[in-house]
Order: sequence, then C-alpha cells, then structure tokens
Amino acid sequence: MTSVEGTGTVVDLRRLRQAEARDVLGIWELRRQLEEWLQVHGIDQWPHGSLPQSVVAADVNRGLWYAVPGPAGTVLAALRLHTEDPDFWPESPPQSVFVHGLMVARNHAGADVGRHLLEWAAHRGRELGALWLRLDCAADNERLKTYYAGLEFELVRVQSVTDTRGFEVLLMRRPIA
Repeated sequence: MTSVEGTGTVVDLRRLRQAEARDVLGIWELRRQLEEWLQVHGIDQWPHGSLPQSVVAADVNRGLWYAVPGPAGTVLAALRLHTEDPDFWPESPPQSVFVHGLMVARNHAGADVGRHLLEWAAHRGRELGALWLRLDCAADNERLKTYYAGLEFELVRVQSVTDTRGFEVLLMRRPIA
C-alpha cells in the first residue's frame, strides 16, 4: 500500500486497519457526508440516514469494518469486508469475499484511494482462500458502474431490491489473481 494525496490531507493507506470502537463516529460521519453528496447529485445509492450509527457500531464489533483514520477522529476511507452476503448473493458463492460500503472522503475522490482499497480487499480475500471479489452498486449510479468496470469487475446480474424504495443493484465480481 501507499500514500495518496487529494485536495486535503494525505491518505496513508498503510494505516488501513480493522476498525475499532473509536472509529464508529468517524465511519458514520463519513457515510452521512457521502449520503448527502449522492442526494445532491441525484444518485439513489445510499438514502440519507440509511445506515444508523448503531449498525456501524455493531458491524465494527463484528470485525467487518476497515478504516483509514484521519486527523481528530475522522475517517478518510473505509469499507466492510464480508465472507458471505445472503442479502445480495443468497446462493453464497464459494470462495468469495464481498465488499460493502466502500467510502472515500470527497476531498480524496479521484486519488486512487478506492482502487487501493479494493486491491487490499482482494489481497485479504486471497489470504482467506477466496477466488472472487464481489460487490454491488445501484444500477442507476453510472459513475460507479463505469469505475468498477474500469477496475475489471464484470456484471453477474441485476437484482431488484424489495424495500420501501424498490430499486435495482448491479452484482459485480472480478477474479482475485
């Protein structure tokens, strides 16, 4: 891993670590900032308030969140890494790891932080014996769809999500080399 610089502080990706209780607020605040940004830009990926702080805390306690800490308790980037995903991949594809909630602070967008985090997830998956790195994104999020395709993720299928919003997600994967 390396360090990358955006318009703000440097993101030292060597500091990526399993999130701890002290990271819960920073992860939640980063998520809220990104929810607002998505809403302003007309992207229905994460509705405002869709990830309560209590859920972040529970997932941190379960060891699912990884974070790059920033100054004063902030989090510059984060993701969840799962070994199963029954909500979106009910067939539980064997030998897979699943990335959820990949987030990069907007002042570091375009600085390759997301790509480095996905490479880390693939490396971690390889350590766990996985052959596939899988993720999902809102079907109408053209920028993210293009971004993932550029990182060699292939579309597996489109899946309808039957919650109060009723939307579709793209289920994507790429081999772990």
